[in-house]
Amino acid sequence: MLPLAIDVGTLPVALVGHGPAAWKRLTLLQEAGAGALELYAPDGDPSLLAAGALHGMPSEHQLAGLSLLFVAGIDLGRATPLARLARDYAVLVNVEDVNALCDLHVPSLVRRGDLVVAISTGGKSPTLAQKLRSWLESQLDQSWGEHLRELSDLRERLRASGFAPDAVRAACVKLIEEKRWLPTNLREQAGLVGRPTASGEKS
Repeated sequence: MLPLAIDVGTLPVALVGHGPAAWKRLTLLQEAGAGALELYAPDGDPSLLAAGALHGMPSEHQLAGLSLLFVAGIDLGRATPLARLARDYAVLVNVEDVNALCDLHVPSLVRRGDLVVAISTGGKSPTLAQKLRSWLESQLDQSWGEHLRELSDLRERLRASGFAPDAVRAACVKLIEEKRWLPTNLREQAGLVGRPTASGEKS
């Protein structure tokens, strides 16, 4: 598997589904900023219809224009030919809990603002991925979104001022050091403990 972060803001994406599984996928896509999302509710799921879904399956023409297709909560008798037809048009497909029909897997995600940590088992154990996600959520509170914004602002200011990439990286490392955002054991592993800070004290 090749882990990728895909910007779905402008890509044509479709979700075909029913029930809680489909709603979970819809929530995930909305949180990811999917801006060209087509919804299909072949079984007339009321919540999906209320969200703007079409009552039915996508046509071959509609499939041909997609980049990504997600299928959740419908039977294999319909999911299988749908996935195969989409693949004929080079559409990447994810059918929930059916590895043979997945060109990509959706990882468990921890979101803290623009900071996203993804955990994937390649579809082999979603339970393990969920457990690891829960643990990471307990370790990374909401302040990490602000930490990232602070680093991003520093990086952009330095780049705009013409600093070389190595100098920008060093400044970001220094900020992480001085703020002591990482627990001591992780700072030790990253080689941050023992370095002098701007005040001259060792971190």
